[in-house]
Amino acid sequence: MAESDIQTDKAEVTEASTHTDTDNRGMAESDIRTDKAEVTEASTQTDTGVCGYVVHPLQPNLGVPIPVLCQIVTKAASSQRQAILQDIKNIGGLYRKPEALVKADPIRYFSDRNAVCQSFVNGLVDDKKTTVASKVMTLEQLYHLASPVLVAPFSFSRNLLTYAITNSKLVVNMLGKVSPGGMFDTVKSYLQNIATKPLPFPEGDCEVAIDNDQKLKKQWSVRAQGKMTCSVVTSVCQVQHSDKMELQGREDLSPATWGKYLEKARGDEETKERLTNSVKVCTRSSDIHRAEVRKLIHSRLKKVLNEQKLEDGKYVDYIDKQVAEAERKIEEAATGRQVFGTMLLQPVKKYSYRPKEIQISVQNDKTTTVEDITIVTYEEYADIPTFHPASPPPITMSDPVFVNPNSASAMRKVLRHVGKTANIVRYADESQTNTRSWLIVAMDGLPLGITRTVIAETMYCTECKRSCDSSKLFENHISVEHPNQRIPPCREFDWVILRVGKLHLEMNALKAYVDLNWNVWFSALAHEMGFKSEGAQRVAKNCADHHKSMQMLQIAIKGCTDELVLLYVREKLERGEKDTISADDYICTWLPRVDDHNFLFLQQQINLYGVAIQNFRMGTRRNNTGYVQAGMELFSPLFNGRNHPKYQAIDMLESMDRAMYPSDLRAFMEKTESVSSGGKSVGEGMDAKLEEKNKASKAWHKGAPLAEDWIRVFRNLDELEEVRAHFFEVIGVADSTSSQSHRYNLEPEVDAWRTRLRAEKYLAAPYEEKEDVPHTSISGKQLTKELMQFEDIARTNKTKVFEEVFLGGKPRSDVKQTCVYVTEEEKGREEHITKKKKADIVEKIKDLLSEFVVEDVKAYYVDRLSLIEKKGVEKTKKEVILELYYEVQNEDIEQDNIQSAIQMDILADAGQTE
Repeated sequence: MAESDIQTDKAEVTEASTHTDTDNRGMAESDIRTDKAEVTEASTQTDTGVCGYVVHPLQPNLGVPIPVLCQIVTKAASSQRQAILQDIKNIGGLYRKPEALVKADPIRYFSDRNAVCQSFVNGLVDDKKTTVASKVMTLEQLYHLASPVLVAPFSFSRNLLTYAITNSKLVVNMLGKVSPGGMFDTVKSYLQNIATKPLPFPEGDCEVAIDNDQKLKKQWSVRAQGKMTCSVVTSVCQVQHSDKMELQGREDLSPATWGKYLEKARGDEETKERLTNSVKVCTRSSDIHRAEVRKLIHSRLKKVLNEQKLEDGKYVDYIDKQVAEAERKIEEAATGRQVFGTMLLQPVKKYSYRPKEIQISVQNDKTTTVEDITIVTYEEYADIPTFHPASPPPITMSDPVFVNPNSASAMRKVLRHVGKTANIVRYADESQTNTRSWLIVAMDGLPLGITRTVIAETMYCTECKRSCDSSKLFENHISVEHPNQRIPPCREFDWVILRVGKLHLEMNALKAYVDLNWNVWFSALAHEMGFKSEGAQRVAKNCADHHKSMQMLQIAIKGCTDELVLLYVREKLERGEKDTISADDYICTWLPRVDDHNFLFLQQQINLYGVAIQNFRMGTRRNNTGYVQAGMELFSPLFNGRNHPKYQAIDMLESMDRAMYPSDLRAFMEKTESVSSGGKSVGEGMDAKLEEKNKASKAWHKGAPLAEDWIRVFRNLDELEEVRAHFFEVIGVADSTSSQSHRYNLEPEVDAWRTRLRAEKYLAAPYEEKEDVPHTSISGKQLTKELMQFEDIARTNKTKVFEEVFLGGKPRSDVKQTCVYVTEEEKGREEHITKKKKADIVEKIKDLLSEFVVEDVKAYYVDRLSLIEKKGVEKTKKEVILELYYEVQNEDIEQDNIQSAIQMDILADAGQTE
């Protein structure tokens, strides 16, 4: 600061210096002497222009009267105002550039600002606790006082992320009014004016994922016949598995070369045999599954063995004591002793109505949940080989397609958009280089099923480059447009290699598992985990929260295994054969002697299907194709034993594709089963990665976005996420969207489930003869006889569909499959549907569709129903109508989940949820 910038009265300076020289000469800094009269006079000064309140006479350790010091600071700040305004011109426009927000170095940024402001801030800081982010934000706040219209980069980043996190105009305006972060209009203007240049498609071998992305517009008032406004697009993202194109330029790996294997199998025995083996469980999958079951039983045997204590000549554990305590409470509640029996014996409780303050210690960062939630800093599933690359592959976004991917016409538009964006040779100009012959496209169940049909039916004229929606239209086109030419038939989308999304396959396998076990024991498990009301039970049955549903599966696997091995352990201990206890002895020697239906069915559901779903997840997390395939092959009956037609076909076609890949393509597909964000145990399918991108994109929209809003956000999503990551790094706060892995201690929940199982004596008689003891649920409800043959019936259904539908070419509705019903009530209800008249089933379908929330999904099924009505309900086979009914029934579960989510959003906006 120049000397000329400071103008003070000579008398004030002389007086201040006199005080300093006189009072401090020869005195220690901690012992400043002043004249009593001076102290009295100074203490009565209340100049509001200087400090605004009565001040102490002298600042300790300085010996300068506070009024004088206040005047010096005031004049120093005033003298710097013009210099600060000049510096504001340098930083005022930085916020408009995303790259500037990402690359801004807070230390360099702070050091480049006004030296006097820096000194003032530095003088206030606590070197041990104050962060550079606090200094930067404080300095920008000082600049805001000089120019209230300033929008500074770091404060703007905070307001921008505040909008993304809260989606609240009020909160942004509240912060923008008192800080240089900008108002809501500034934030919206920034998002509307960021670059709109299309992002280039990666040059290496890639995999694309597509999914619908939608944003609902909140309705704040009631409207007659009102419908929810929803903006829906098909979002597209891609992962680059290699820096250079190594395989996708090879025409010999394109499905056009090997993809017609079903047609070939009808006349080629070798192909037929390969396909037949693909729908069976291979030796490698069996070995992997058995090893994991043995590992599970070994770990739980050790735990159960250590729990056993010999009391009064009988082995017991703490679960027995919990069961006894629970039975005592039930008995007291039933007899009334809990209320009346002790009322006169216990002293009257005195309550103090004085409010008690809760004091929270800030000296210890530990919380009451520290034992329940553990941040995993080591490799989870470390005993399973991982095949993730050394560095995570980059994932980028492409422009969305403005259709909902739930119809054949929509999927044609989506695939053409992807093909042109990825430079597929079919859509490329002759002058273009680096073209692709094929591309992997991942998606979930509904669009995948539609796409299979689109690929098979959509033809392409190589002469005039025209597309035809069916073979019949293609033949008509050739006869009219090219009557004297011989043009071979060509499928337009024979460059697409379909891959089912790992997340959606896992979700639907778990839903099928819960559906099968719900009335047997899973409903009781959900009740023990807090899903007690009718609505909560419905949420648990529908697996509306996949994360919690997977947690309940883990609880079931551990808790049921503990109770299944308990009788074996106690038998061995009672015989004095503790040293012979082992997983192999349990599996190979003890288990075959068990006859009880309850025991055998539960053991099958846990050790077969439960472990299979868990293996699939572990394989996905570790990018281990062996575990992924083992999981798929072992849980496959879940899609074949009951009415799950959509994923029954998806599962079989996925298995057949894997069997028919050329060797180089197979190696590539196995190497890219999943994609990791960095860790060796956090792999996910591309559908999950796109879900994350979709969730991130919605944060930047308020209300139902328009087309240009979707494009602008998707084209800049990576930069916006970099801004977010950079700001959180600067302020030193962990981003909740990071991929940090958490492990929950579920042992208390496992104990609660074990207590319920043992209290019901559900597994108490493993050696009872089959004829004497019926198969019952945990609540005592009698189950169907077919349920014990579920695995055999499901495998038979799968073989029948494979041979008659995929190899024989029959319509699925013409193939009679056996549906395994769980309870007699369910059997009667479903058989009642099959016995209904066709017109009544159509009405039932309409009733289900009337409850659908998403209009586009509803439209897809309404169109299919309209085709049946157009053809004539009585002329349509009942099996065709029933097939549509079961599909709509399964989709109704998903619609119920969406409805629940919408209701929660509405309640949250209204402030009616915590």
